[in-house]
Order: sequence, then C-alpha cells, then structure tokens
Amino acid sequence: MIFIVIFFLLLVLAVLNFYSTWAFWFWRALGLWLRTSWWAFRWAWWWTFWWAWWWTSWWAWWRTTFWWAWWRAGRGTWWRAWRWAARRRALRLRRWTRRRAFRLRRWARWWTFRWARRRARWWARRRARWWARRRAWWRARRWTRRRAFGLRRWTTRWWTFGLWWWATRWRARWWTSGFFLRARGFCWRTFWLFWTFGFWWFWRTF
Repeated sequence: MIFIVIFFLLLVLAVLNFYSTWAFWFWRALGLWLRTSWWAFRWAWWWTFWWAWWWTSWWAWWRTTFWWAWWRAGRGTWWRAWRWAARRRALRLRRWTRRRAFRLRRWARWWTFRWARRRARWWARRRARWWARRRAWWRARRWTRRRAFGLRRWTTRWWTFGLWWWATRWRARWWTSGFFLRARGFCWRTFWLFWTFGFWWFWRTF
C-alpha cells in the first residue's frame, strides 16, 4: 500500500514539475495562438480535412487493399525494373573501378617516391643531429668561458656600475655636436645602456 501511495505522490510531483517546464509553456502559447489567430484556425482545419481524406477516401481503400498493385504501378514493368537494376549495376561497377584506379594510383605514388621519402628522413635525422651537436657545443663554450674568464664575477663587482656611470657621462665628441644631439633628445648614457644590455642579452641567449 505504501508503494502505491509513493507512486501516486511521484506521479503528482511529475505533473506539477511538467507545469514548470518550457514544453508546457510552449504548448500553452501554441494553443493560445491557434485559438486566437484566424489564419492558424484555417490552417488547422485544412490539415484536418486533408488527413481525413487521406485516411477515408477511395485512395486509402486502394492503398490498403491492393498495396501490391500500387507498388507495381510505381515501380513499373519487369523490363523497366531490369533496366533500373542494370543501371544500378553499371553505376556500382563504375564506382568500384574508380576506387580501384585511385588505389592503384596511390600505390604507384607510394612505390615511386619511397626512396625519396627515405632520403628525406635521412637528411632530417642528419640535420637534427647537426643542430644537437651545435647546441651542445654552444652550451659547453658558454660554460667554459664563464668558468675560465669569470665574466659573471667581473660583472657583479660593486664598483662596476660606478665605472659604467662615469664612462657614460654626458660629453660631446669631436665628430658630433653636443648641442644638436641634446636638442634631438639623444643621451650617451642611454645609448651605452642599450649597447651593453644588447651585448648582455646576446651573451645570455647564445
């Protein structure tokens, strides 16, 4: 008994849940439109009479009673059926021959260029090995130069920045005009900053 009560409660919950879904409101709006629109009313009645004729006319009786004759009338006589089958057979054979020709051409292409593919793979492996050796040589060179010449120790002295600041102070050169350079916004200090930073970036990168 408790199971029956639970079942009916779930049924009521399902009905109430349906009233909160989009489908309920959609069908409600559709029904309102059908009831209020004259053109929708005409459309619904037209389809109603059309389906009534489709299921209650002599054509429905002929279809349901002599369906074999209806099928034969649509399909034609035996020679038409034989011609249709011959056409289908020819199309199938043509499609098969085209597929076979495509497969043959693909196999011929593979057979022709197999040595070229092997050579290309060999050259690709050789280039990869050469680049790996080059990268290893560059890494070893950078490591040995840093250990031997102490570039990092030289650039981390406390007076290095003072030397750079004094060396890049504002001064004119004999081949430049300090007035025009200053008017153009040029500064030797920023120039040497970018110059040295460019060298540092190149050293760190390569």
